[in-house]
Amino acid sequence: MSRKIFEDDDDIVIEPPTEKKEEKPKEEIENKENIDPLDEKVDAPKVKKEKKKRTRRPMTDEQKQAMLDRLAAGRKKALENRQKKAEAKKIVKKNKVEEIDKIIKDDEDKKLDKEEKKKLRDEMNELKEMIKNLKNDKKEAMPAVKVEPKPEPPKEPEEIKEVIKPIIQPPKEKKHISRGIKSRWSKYK
Repeated sequence: MSRKIFEDDDDIVIEPPTEKKEEKPKEEIENKENIDPLDEKVDAPKVKKEKKKRTRRPMTDEQKQAMLDRLAAGRKKALENRQKKAEAKKIVKKNKVEEIDKIIKDDEDKKLDKEEKKKLRDEMNELKEMIKNLKNDKKEAMPAVKVEPKPEPPKEPEEIKEVIKPIIQPPKEKKHISRGIKSRWSKYK
């Protein structure tokens, strides 16, 4: 039995691994051919042996009572643990529900804040328009008053100052002055 990797691939075929059958030696095969089929013994189906159950030694009444007490204590403790876990799960679930409700409430508050901001902006724009209209109405209602500019005081003529040219002196010769470690000859200068 072979199968294709892809439907389009007719060339590529993967063969499943074949199991190697145990080959019987040729001698056994030849011996079987010589034997009459009537002489062969029919093998009876194998019957499984029943295992014997190990018998326990009988328990005393005290041992039975102690075992039943331990069993009852264990069941009681297990019940308490299950109840604690169930209560913890309820608390965790309640906390998750509260967190989800808080997130939803915060989102609704943000939406309301956005709506309120939008309303406030609209009101502010309306007030600005009203102020502009009032200013325009005032300008139209008031007669035009011409404001005469104040006469400027006459300017005093500027005095002509004498320009003094600085005297240029010739540059001095520069002497080399050591600025770091003194040389051993510097004391002779």
